[in-house]
Amino acid sequence: MWSEQFKDKNGKVKHRYYEKYKDPYTDKWRRVSVVMNKNSKASQKEAVLQLEKKINDKLTKQSSLGTASLTVHTAIDKWFEHYKLYSGSKASTLKTKKAKVKSVKSVFPSDLLVDKLDYNISQKYLDEYYKLGFSQIVNSDVLGIFKHSIMHMKKIYNLNNTEYLNDLVVPKKVKTKESIVKERENYLEVSELKQILKYLNHKVSTTNYNRSKRFYFFASLIIEFQSLTGLRIGELLAIKESDIDFTNKKLSVNGTMFWAKSDEGFGSKETTKTDKSYRTINLTKRCCDILNRAITENKKLRLQKVKRNDRGFVFSAVSGNPIQSTRINDVLSECVDAVKLDKHVTTHTLRHTHISMLAEMGMSLKVIMNRVGHSNPNTTLKVYTHVTDKMEKSMISKLEKLKIV
Repeated sequence: MWSEQFKDKNGKVKHRYYEKYKDPYTDKWRRVSVVMNKNSKASQKEAVLQLEKKINDKLTKQSSLGTASLTVHTAIDKWFEHYKLYSGSKASTLKTKKAKVKSVKSVFPSDLLVDKLDYNISQKYLDEYYKLGFSQIVNSDVLGIFKHSIMHMKKIYNLNNTEYLNDLVVPKKVKTKESIVKERENYLEVSELKQILKYLNHKVSTTNYNRSKRFYFFASLIIEFQSLTGLRIGELLAIKESDIDFTNKKLSVNGTMFWAKSDEGFGSKETTKTDKSYRTINLTKRCCDILNRAITENKKLRLQKVKRNDRGFVFSAVSGNPIQSTRINDVLSECVDAVKLDKHVTTHTLRHTHISMLAEMGMSLKVIMNRVGHSNPNTTLKVYTHVTDKMEKSMISKLEKLKIV
């Protein structure tokens, strides 16, 4: 602290005391001052107290700038803008995240202030959302985004009361025996897969309308190809002719589908789900035949001069856009009803079907993970363990029949 003497407009002698402080946002030195009537020790002590208060007030005001009117909705929006800039996420991820942000904002009133948040009020609104019956994954995502948003505000505004975030919880859902079995058995037996393909081939041979006939034909190819490769449906539908090496029977899995309109059409190819998902897999002769049959059908449309925006996708609709994954899931539901399978079958079931086939062949967990592009072994183990359990029971049955003496 230092001081200087001066005369006010009435000619009275005054003393101005100064103190400097560093602005944490600019790293520059600032100063504050107070005026005292005297330069006594008592005046100096009082000046120190007033200067310290001024500095603290300025720093507090700076760090909490805007929090008085900062709503939870604004906090969530600010976090999402930051996320879009710095997360490096793909367009499909951002689209999904945007929908989740909308869900989080639906949890809290639009005028609820961040400054008023505590454990009780936050958990109260979250509990009301949980009662709507969404899955635990959805509920966890909602809580996660809320926490990230408030912690982001803490970094910007130096919020003090955020410890309550650590106590917020998502209720665990009790898993029934049926749900556990259903999750573990989320794959098709080869006999069940044959039933589905037989039904689709029947639809191809009995359908007169050309577009419907073509769709059932392609659906049959897609379902069989996914079962033989274990590709994610987005990876499969993103295959272009340039990704295929027929000579060496290899396929470069280098992208997945992002379902949105673009200048080219509906659906565009973007990078794979994870780094591990980017891979090259070996193809069987049957896989190559399936790809060739799809390519040949596309060439027929070119020869027929059908109005088509040929975008190079192998499994494409008449328009030239990739066939949408929702349509494949719809046709799978149709197949399951038609052949009376007591299972909920989706394209992801076909991916698990491939894992079960490889497990029954005795392939190692690592080999299977590499082929299907899994980075987390737990994902593969759910199916792998169930299938190998079945194999062990079969082994015991065969050993029982073995007569040595």
